[in-house]
Amino acid sequence: MRSLILKQEMQKGLIWREKNRIPAFEVDVRGKVRIRALCNYMMEAASNHTFARGTGIERMLSHNITWVISRLHLKINSYPHLGNIVFFETWPSKLDGKFAIREFRVTDKNKKVLASATSSWAVLDIKSRKLLYIPEFITKSFQVNEERILNDKFEKLAELKRHSLEKKFKVRFSDLDQNQHVNYVIYIDWITETVPDKILRDYILAELEISYRSECHYGDEVISKSEKTKEDKDFGFIHSLKSVKNNKELVRAKTIWTKIKNRNEVMP
Repeated sequence: MRSLILKQEMQKGLIWREKNRIPAFEVDVRGKVRIRALCNYMMEAASNHTFARGTGIERMLSHNITWVISRLHLKINSYPHLGNIVFFETWPSKLDGKFAIREFRVTDKNKKVLASATSSWAVLDIKSRKLLYIPEFITKSFQVNEERILNDKFEKLAELKRHSLEKKFKVRFSDLDQNQHVNYVIYIDWITETVPDKILRDYILAELEISYRSECHYGDEVISKSEKTKEDKDFGFIHSLKSVKNNKELVRAKTIWTKIKNRNEVMP
């Protein structure tokens, strides 16, 4: 994805900013950017920011540690279309103890905010698979910008106690990332796949909150379960992903879907 970056710059040393054009292979049937692609652009900007500050994945791995995402809260106001120029901004808003908070803002060429997100990250010991306190070489490399794009305290998400929708998945080799576990965006795909077909056709994802609770690996079977929690002009769902082998919960999430206003974008 780095080859798609048209420009990147630092603003006042606090905010990392990248400019991208949405390509054909990253859009859905409506010509809008896919949710996983939008998330990948945000995370690529974060990765480039850490690399520029000397705390990229290469240096982390040399210390036998890596970054893992624990929470993500994303609100989407408008989806970019094929060919649109989009700006991705990111900055750390807090580095404390075992967790780091990172913000994201997505805008168009007119500075209209298309999406906002906040996320929580932890440092994982690759060998023990335990979370560590953030090393000093990381805390010293970043100047924190305390602006929160979404004022989320990352409280515990509701447990899914009953469900009416479910689907099973098997982890493919291509689902893995450099940390040897399933990449975080794959879980988002699995969550949205359990949303009813009518919602996918007539509505669009407007908000996502996700809590990453455990890892899964190549060959594992995962069951995705969902239940509708809200139904008026918008639809809401709560979600849970569990390991089929041991019933361990991998992910909790909640989503909100809004009615598509442009009838030309509603699927037949």
